[in-house]
Amino acid sequence: MNHKYYKSKYIDRVRILVPPKGTQEMHRNTRIDFYSKEFEKKLKEDLNFKNLNRYPDVDLLYAKLAEFHNLSADNFLLTSGIDGGLKVVFEMCSEKGSNIVCLTPTYGMYHVYSEAFETNMIEVKSKRDTLTIDLNEVLESINDTVDIIFIVNPHEPIEHIFNLDDLTKIFKKAKQHDVLVFLDEAYYMFGSPTAINLITEYENLVVARTFSKGMGLPAIRLGYLISNKDFIKYLATKRFAHETNSITIDIAIWAIDNIDIMKNYAKDVSETRNWLKNELENLEYRTHGEKSNTILVDLK
Repeated sequence: MNHKYYKSKYIDRVRILVPPKGTQEMHRNTRIDFYSKEFEKKLKEDLNFKNLNRYPDVDLLYAKLAEFHNLSADNFLLTSGIDGGLKVVFEMCSEKGSNIVCLTPTYGMYHVYSEAFETNMIEVKSKRDTLTIDLNEVLESINDTVDIIFIVNPHEPIEHIFNLDDLTKIFKKAKQHDVLVFLDEAYYMFGSPTAINLITEYENLVVARTFSKGMGLPAIRLGYLISNKDFIKYLATKRFAHETNSITIDIAIWAIDNIDIMKNYAKDVSETRNWLKNELENLEYRTHGEKSNTILVDLK
């Protein structure tokens, strides 16, 4: 294809087929059981279908997120899952030839957007034998030539976990070299630490959250970025006229208002994960994973 209006690099993309209803999509790291009839009844009662003839009021959800996290609404930007947050950061904070650091192996969209926006990806690879990422290697990768470092914590699929002391070291080094830190906390609800409280201390930090994993609501395609007000204002300059739709807003608000249901689900997953690890280890299989909804098993 060589049309003059093709301004960006062409990348061949495919859509992942949606399996038949009732299929357990265990490979997608999302909720594998189905919500109860009681859950469905409560949700339907709270959905406001009378608003379908109006444009969505996103301010309602921004206010709810601000209350939930004890921050200001100006600290948030709604996105289409963490994917949408990734895209806006690549679009607004990188350019062709930018150097970015990414810890690998990782979620495929980091590579997709790096290729789409024609950036140079510098990989900090995990240790195959220990399933860990060397903090010193991460720190050494941060320098004046780098624009962004992307960190998933816990880091899937190997689930390396940086504690707050480690993260603070990364934030400080990045701040010294004017490097943006994109911290992906998709799996936060399963027991890992969060750096949200550090966004005011480090203006180079943006935290990404999603309703897909701990909340178990991937179908609503909702995520959000959390950062200082100035940076969020900058990212919002290219936001959509309406960041999401009314149905998604109602479901997200309902989920936050009923957070105990979501926390109990995450607790059940964590307890089952620990039980399964124990059973496998009794059979002399080596396992790895303690802060997400995933475990790795060494099948020898």
